[in-house]
Amino acid sequence: MSTNENYKMHLGVYVEHAGLTDQMTFAKELFDYGKEKKILKDKSIFYNSAMQNEVNIKCGMFNSTDIWNFSGTIVTFSLSNCLSVTNIINNFNVAYIYGLEEKLNVFNLLKISQEKNVKFMSSSPEKQKELFRITGVKNSIVNTAEDFFNEYK
Repeated sequence: MSTNENYKMHLGVYVEHAGLTDQMTFAKELFDYGKEKKILKDKSIFYNSAMQNEVNIKCGMFNSTDIWNFSGTIVTFSLSNCLSVTNIINNFNVAYIYGLEEKLNVFNLLKISQEKNVKFMSSSPEKQKELFRITGVKNSIVNTAEDFFNEYK
């Protein structure tokens, strides 16, 4: 939520599976809140694999191979997706939300923690402490869509 009333965010969410997951549920919360508060200009989901999607999200849905054409803020929940995004040269603001990934590769986490263009967030106070203990990276708690957008004021 910018102090500039004319600011509209291009928000993309990069998930492993475009199906019923915690990641897709959080993406829906982000998009619904952004629409309600008139923060978003457009919204997109990028996915590695498609599944039956029971989460009713009104947005563009694209295979991850199309992410190179996106400019704006991209939210990732997995380290492999975050690494993929940071390797693409484009106009991205990258956010990594720690705590919603099923399998954690600590070495990838340490590698990502060295990236200067990644904003780190955690899904709970416990995950915030854990992330700081492992990486030394300060991060904020984002367990609601409002928390997320407050980070981008």
